[in-house]
Amino acid sequence: NIKIDLFFLLRKLGGHRLPMSIKKPIGDLLLLKGSFFDQRETMISDLLKLTKEVQGNVVECGVYHADTTIAMAKTLNELKSDKIIYGIDYFDALPYDDNDFPFKQKGLIKKKLTPNKSKYQISIKTVQDKIDACNLTNIKLIKGLVEDVLPKMKEQNFSFVNVDVNSYHATKFCLEFFKSKMSNDGIIFLDDYNQVGWQGAT
Repeated sequence: NIKIDLFFLLRKLGGHRLPMSIKKPIGDLLLLKGSFFDQRETMISDLLKLTKEVQGNVVECGVYHADTTIAMAKTLNELKSDKIIYGIDYFDALPYDDNDFPFKQKGLIKKKLTPNKSKYQISIKTVQDKIDACNLTNIKLIKGLVEDVLPKMKEQNFSFVNVDVNSYHATKFCLEFFKSKMSNDGIIFLDDYNQVGWQGAT
C-alpha cells in the first residue's frame, strides 16, 4: 500500500469548511490501493464527479501524456456531461526550472527561464493521436504557457481545474487566475502538492 497525503484542494464555498458530503468521499479516496498514478487518476475522477451539477467547463494545466486528461474525459462521458476539457501545456519541455529560484532568499522571485528540452518533451500531435485513439471528442488541447493562454479564457467560469505545472511561478499564476473564475462548489486540484520533486510548486 502507498500512503498518500491529501492533495491540496481549494473549494469555493464562501470561506466555509468542506461539508461532510465532500469530506466523506475524500476520506474514502485516501484508502485507495494500487499504484500512485492509478490512485491519482481515480481520485481526480471521483472529485470530478462531485462537480457534475456545477456550471462551467474543465481545465487541466499541464497535460504531458494526457493520462489524467483522458481519465477525466471518460468520466465526463460516463456522467453524460457536455463539458469540455481544455488541456493546456507547453508540450516541448518544462518551461521553468525551479532549481533556479532563490528559495532561501527573500521569498520566491518570479522568473522566466529558458525551456529545458531534455525533460518532459512530447509533441502535441503525439498527445492528440493518443486522445483520438480513445475516440474522445471532449478534449481541446491548447499549446502554450498558462500565462499566455489563460487570459484568453477570462470570460469563462469553471467547475473543475487540475493544476499540474510542476513549478512555483506557473502554479502561482494559475491560482491567481482561477480564484475568481471558479463556479460555486467548483474544485481546484493541486497535483503537485507535497511532492518532493516539485518543491517550488508546493
